[in-house]
Amino acid sequence: MVSLCLYLTLIVTFSNSFSLKNILFTSYSPSNQILEEELIGSSIYLIDIDRILSLYLADPNIEYVTVNKLYPDTLEVTVNKYETLALVVDYRAADPKYYKLYKNSRLVPVEQSERGSFGESFNSLSVINGPLDSNVYGEFVNYFMLLKGTDNSIVTNFTLNGLDLTGTVDSIEVNFTKPENLGKKASAVYRRMQEPCPSMAYSLDIDETTGEVVVVCDI
Repeated sequence: MVSLCLYLTLIVTFSNSFSLKNILFTSYSPSNQILEEELIGSSIYLIDIDRILSLYLADPNIEYVTVNKLYPDTLEVTVNKYETLALVVDYRAADPKYYKLYKNSRLVPVEQSERGSFGESFNSLSVINGPLDSNVYGEFVNYFMLLKGTDNSIVTNFTLNGLDLTGTVDSIEVNFTKPENLGKKASAVYRRMQEPCPSMAYSLDIDETTGEVVVVCDI
């Protein structure tokens, strides 16, 4: 009986009916072609899902992947890429370096061919001088994520010069003082968009006693 079960299992596993014939991809990735070349024709029962996940997640642009076996002969691969929160341009080297900022605070280099896709209506951060605190990009992620959740149309173009942080928020000049507590400052920016300063320029700082954001409209 055991031998018979083993025999039937081998028949099913290696049957041509269960050979992988199709892979359905939700979006482009360089790993798609690798997967097709390696897996088409192999038994769907022997496909290692964990290995596929590792292959895709080695790409820093990919947030997560789901893989489903659609018996008898199809694999479905859903690739979800990180959304770019801002374009970061680092001017501290002789040649500026361009990066995408993701919500995991990771900077990923921008290819030359991609740069044209970032227009004036996209969040940006220009780094003029340094060095930078290890968590500085986490502060910017907090800022962009909070505004994204309240009003995705607000665009901020930051300039970071050492510890001095300024920015233009939808053409309004804002002195953010330092790249600290940017989550709280984002809330203040949103409120100020509803009630703009008469001068259309203001400064943001943190009250050391209360920990609250102080907004000072320019004269």
